[in-house]
Amino acid sequence: MKKNLNYQNAISMIRGSSIYSTGGGFAYSGQKRMFNNLFKKVNSIKLISIDELKDNDYICTAYAVGSAGNTDIDLSPALRQGLQVLQNFTGIKPKAIFAGETNIDIIASQSAVALNLPILDADSNGGRAVPEIQMDNFVIYDKPITPVVVVTLDGDVAILQQTKNPYNIENFVRSIAGNSKIGMVAVLDHLIQVKLAKKILTHGIFSRSLKLGQLIQENYNNQDLLEKIIREINGQLLIKGKVFKSTLKSNLKEGFLNGDYFIKDRKGNVVKVYAKNENIICWKNNRVFATSPDRILTIDTKTFLGIHNSQLKEDEEVAVIVAKASEMWRSKKALELFEPRHFGFLFKPKLLK
Repeated sequence: MKKNLNYQNAISMIRGSSIYSTGGGFAYSGQKRMFNNLFKKVNSIKLISIDELKDNDYICTAYAVGSAGNTDIDLSPALRQGLQVLQNFTGIKPKAIFAGETNIDIIASQSAVALNLPILDADSNGGRAVPEIQMDNFVIYDKPITPVVVVTLDGDVAILQQTKNPYNIENFVRSIAGNSKIGMVAVLDHLIQVKLAKKILTHGIFSRSLKLGQLIQENYNNQDLLEKIIREINGQLLIKGKVFKSTLKSNLKEGFLNGDYFIKDRKGNVVKVYAKNENIICWKNNRVFATSPDRILTIDTKTFLGIHNSQLKEDEEVAVIVAKASEMWRSKKALELFEPRHFGFLFKPKLLK
C-alpha cells in the first residue's frame, strides 16, 4: 500500500484521527491550519506500509510532548534538528517516520517532509493517544525506547542514552517540556529495525483514519451518520447528550490537561469522564463503566469531529462512544501501565465485555 496523500486526503485523515485519539493528540483545527501551510510547500506526502521496507531498515518516531491545551505550534525546526541529532548520535539514518501515537498526523508529516522520508502507516501506542510515554507497545514487549532526543523551540537538545526504567523517560522529557518557554518539546526516539517493528507496532492507523474521515464526509447529511461511525470503529454508544460541567484545566508546568467532564441525556443519565490529556476512565450513573486502555471517544454531534479535550465546552452536544482496545493492549502488562491506581483511583481496571 503506497499512497501519495494530497491535501484533501490529509484533511479526511485528521477528521478520522480526531475520533480515534480518545481526546488527545493535536486538535483538528490546528492540524488543518498546519496542513494548509505544509501543502503550500509540497504537492503530496508519501504513506507506506511496513511491507514496503526491508527487514534490516530502521525507522523511528517524531512527536511532541506537552500539555494537550498547547498544541497549535509549528515544531518543524525542532523536529528537523532532532532527527539530525538522532542520526549523528546513532550513525543510523531512518528510512521512514512512524507516529508515536494517533492524532499527531501533522507532526509525522512535517517530519517526513523535512527529511524527505515517507510516513509509515503505524504507531506505537495501540492506535490511540496516551498521556505518558511509558504507555507504549515497546514497553509491553520489553524493548528499549531509548535513545531519546529532546529539542526545545529554542534549539536546546538533551539526549537520554539509556534507562532500565521506562518511567524515567516520562520524567526526563516532561521536566524539559515543563521548563521550556512554551511547555512543549519535540521528541525523537523508538529507533527500531523493521523486522522487529512488524511485530511490535500497531499497523494501519493512518489508512484507518482516512477511511473513517471519508465515510463522514460522504455521509455528512445522513441522519444515521453517528450509527455508521459506531459500526466503523466497532464501538458502542454510551451516551448522547449535553456537557453540563467541566473541570478540565491545563497545567503547562506539569505538561498535562487534567480534570473531569459530565454529560447528561434527556432521560437524566449522567456520564462522567476523567481525562489526563486523553480520556482515561468513564462512569455512568456513578458506576465505573470503562477504563483505559479501552477507548473512550467523545464526538461533537454537530460537526462529527472527535473533541480534543483542550477544546471541550460546556453546553456542547456530544456522543460518548466506548470501544475495546486491541488484544495487545488488553494484556496483563498493558493493564499494569494503565492501572487506575496510577491516576489516583482505588479500583481495578474495568474492561468492556
